Amino acid sequence: LMNGDHRDLHSFPTRRSSDLVQDHPGKGADHILSLVQTGLIEVDYAVVLLHVGSNDMHLTTKHGHLKSTLPDPEATASKILQIGQEIKRRNPKAHIIISAVFDRPDNWDGSQPFITKLNSKLRQLRRPFFMIDTDRILRKKMKKLGETIYHDDWLHLNQLGKNILAEEFGKTFRYHLEHVLACQGHP
Repeated sequence: LMNGDHRDLHSFPTRRSSDLVQDHPGKGADHILSLVQTGLIEVDYAVVLLHVGSNDMHLTTKHGHLKSTLPDPEATASKILQIGQEIKRRNPKAHIIISAVFDRPDNWDGSQPFITKLNSKLRQLRRPFFMIDTDRILRKKMKKLGETIYHDDWLHLNQLGKNILAEEFGKTFRYHLEHVLACQGHP
């Protein structure tokens, strides 16, 4: 499940990634939870990668006005946990991978305290949830490459960033899928 527009994560580990990537551009954790609870999001997969939380920190209203405060990161983490629990309730065998929210360069939009607290809460989740620390992975890769992974708006990833994210999601996804298949007795 992708909260946001990540349809072009083309190196996902399947022949047809559109079969697996369900993206929901501009939607927050509340909306995603509602879709999962009502069955409008399919969760009948061995491995579910949940990449949500970024849209919950928007500093502007839908009319473009600046919000006076950031949302509560604990409330957002709680919603993400509820999404995972609902997926697990509907599909007890699913491996659920939760992706960290990646930060914004130089805290330009004031969101860094929200991201830091949210990711800290997500890192505390224990099984049956697994964590992919995309925030740290992206920062490390950007430093190594010496170039930006962000689009000109400094909010979204550019193609290099999307490729890195897709590669990391793919590796994590394959690892968990291999684990599931091994437990089921498949080579």
